[in-house]
Amino acid sequence: MLGRIEAMARERRPDVFVAIDFPDFNFRLLPRMRALGIPVVYYISPQLWAWRSGRMATVKRYVDRMLTIFPFEASLYEQAGVPVTFVGHPLIERLDELRPDPQEQAERDSQPATLLVLPGSRRSEIRRLMPVFGAVLHRLVTQHGLSLAPVLPAVSHLRSEIENQIESWPVKPLLLAGEADKYKAFRTARAALAASGTVTLTFDNNISVSGGVVMLYPYLFVYGNNGLIQNCSAGNFNNWTSADSNANNVAST
Repeated sequence: MLGRIEAMARERRPDVFVAIDFPDFNFRLLPRMRALGIPVVYYISPQLWAWRSGRMATVKRYVDRMLTIFPFEASLYEQAGVPVTFVGHPLIERLDELRPDPQEQAERDSQPATLLVLPGSRRSEIRRLMPVFGAVLHRLVTQHGLSLAPVLPAVSHLRSEIENQIESWPVKPLLLAGEADKYKAFRTARAALAASGTVTLTFDNNISVSGGVVMLYPYLFVYGNNGLIQNCSAGNFNNWTSADSNANNVAST
């Protein structure tokens, strides 16, 4: 793939190469684009501020302009002398779709509590995390006695695989299709069980609204790596059915 992209760039001579996220792949392309004299714009910064900060040297050498989605990232690149533009987070453009109206707020406060189940949008995430999510749902209901109405917005290209996975779940979520149903579920859910990733920004209240935070309820986020996850703890989830829906009890594993 790297060779094919390089050959295409050499043949077509684009005015600019726009790298989008995926640093483990794109960083291998950057020196090839530089060697061809093609300017590089990078959209969605690698998380240099969280891990592998030494990659900043690669960015400085090969990236002509970094486009960041968080203001603090722009400051980091400015300090490092990398040309940068803060372009904002895509979630901000959907604020109105994520704010509940009075009727939806009443739904959120009713019983049984709607629980968002968000196992990810990649096939590898679905395969790793769905068994864990099924076990967590079962534990929340049987061991913690929670009254739940789980809903799972299924991405279309993985729906059949998700359906096969939940067939064996003792507690089955309602599968949702389409953007309208997904965002209604976001507005009416009391809590969420989510794969670690961009979606958790929708729940986190530790970042200002201008950075992308649009909702506020308890969530448990899961990250699976090399089969290391063996079980999940329900953590603070046993508190939120009787707590205010704006509580921010966070359980992570």
